[in-house]
Amino acid sequence: MQIACTQCGGQVPIEPDSDFLSCPYCNTSLFVDLRGSVHHLAIEPLVPPDQALQTLMDFLRDHELPRPKSIDSKLIYLPFWQIQWPHHLASMVAGHLPQTGLLEPALPPGTQLGLDRCRIDPGDLTLPGVQLDAALEAFSESQPDYQNFKSARLVHAPFHLLAFSLSGNEHHALVDAVTGAIYIEGLPSAASTGRTVRSMLMVSSIIVLATLVVALAPRTIFGIAALVVLGYPLTMLFRYGLRR
Repeated sequence: MQIACTQCGGQVPIEPDSDFLSCPYCNTSLFVDLRGSVHHLAIEPLVPPDQALQTLMDFLRDHELPRPKSIDSKLIYLPFWQIQWPHHLASMVAGHLPQTGLLEPALPPGTQLGLDRCRIDPGDLTLPGVQLDAALEAFSESQPDYQNFKSARLVHAPFHLLAFSLSGNEHHALVDAVTGAIYIEGLPSAASTGRTVRSMLMVSSIIVLATLVVALAPRTIFGIAALVVLGYPLTMLFRYGLRR
């Protein structure tokens, strides 16, 4: 973004963090009130998709959860409001998270560049769902003079959105494409996942053994006795596994 110098008319680029500019043609000092404008900036991704997938796999392994059969990955850009007060800088997510249940991510560090300097298609950017007034209101408790801000900008930060399935349920995770931090919520515990697997194995074992006994000894006393002998311990084992 540029403005015209009030002295010579030359085009002066605006710096998002500076209230005072210097004309490169006539050296005139210019004061710019940034409260009436919003700069759109972006951070370029540093973490490749395969590293984001590995981050998820490491997280699941550390929490003793099974490996998903497939993981869908997509690079998205989440908008963040970054508001500068005279002595304080704060940020918050300015758009709706792509999936419910996700932990709200933090604005990653990194060089914030103008959209014209980033290799990003503007059509891939998510429009903010939170207006500036609402963002300022959200900071009203922590920032008593929240209306007295110096500048506000929209920073579009890259994240890898990962979709996968565990125990028949769909789950999602966000991996920060700058720092590699992972944001995930709503996963089953290792105990519940293990209980489900044990239960399925026990049920399958009972069905297979019962089928073999009936097939090998149909309509005989031996077959009936075998069902009783095998059925009781398997039933107890099944009930014990459900309580685990």
